[in-house]
Amino acid sequence: MSDGVILATTTGGWAPSGPAEQDTTPPDTTRPVTTDDYDGLRQNAPVTVHLTASDPSPGSGVAHTYYTLDGGPQTERTSVTVPAPADHSGDGTHTITYWSVDKAGNVEDPHTCTVTIDTPAR
Repeated sequence: MSDGVILATTTGGWAPSGPAEQDTTPPDTTRPVTTDDYDGLRQNAPVTVHLTASDPSPGSGVAHTYYTLDGGPQTERTSVTVPAPADHSGDGTHTITYWSVDKAGNVEDPHTCTVTIDTPAR
C-alpha cells in the first residue's frame, strides 16, 4: 500500500478460457398426461381407480396429481376409492375429475372417469 493505493499482483491461479457454458435444454412447455385404470364396468363393491401421470419429453417431471369425486374437495393422490355402502346410499353414477401438474408448472386439462355403483339387495 502506498499513499492510500492498494497494489496487487497475481501469480498463477485460474482464469476463464472461453465463454461460460449455457443450459441448452429446451424449456418444458408440454402438459403432463394422466390416465386412469377403470374398466368401465358397473360395480357392486367399493372400487379403487388408480391415476398414472407422465410428463412427455423434454419434461420436467410430474409434481402433483389431483382429483375430485362428485365435485367434492380437491385431493392430491394417485388413487381414489368410490365407496359402495351396503345401505345402497352410494348407488348410482359417480364422476372422478382428475389432472396433473408438472414441475415446470404446466397444468393438464382435466379428464373424467364415470364409475357406476349398484350394490346387491340383501
